[in-house]
Amino acid sequence: MKVQDAILQLQEMYNPNDDIIIAWWTHDCFDHVVDKENWAANAEYADDMMDWSDAHDRMVYLIQDNMEQNYE
Repeated sequence: MKVQDAILQLQEMYNPNDDIIIAWWTHDCFDHVVDKENWAANAEYADDMMDWSDAHDRMVYLIQDNMEQNYE
């Protein structure tokens, strides 16, 4: 995803009182795997093919665990 696309998405959903979970990875996290000139195409491919549901499920587990430890 291009930074400008992420900014547009955030602007579309913008509410200063909302809290979100957000993460991103830049080329320097992968420079041992792919050079800068091929980063854009590979980043787009990874973003399109990544199954983000696993990350969501893991966050649900973490939130539930935190609530059990700190709120009950």
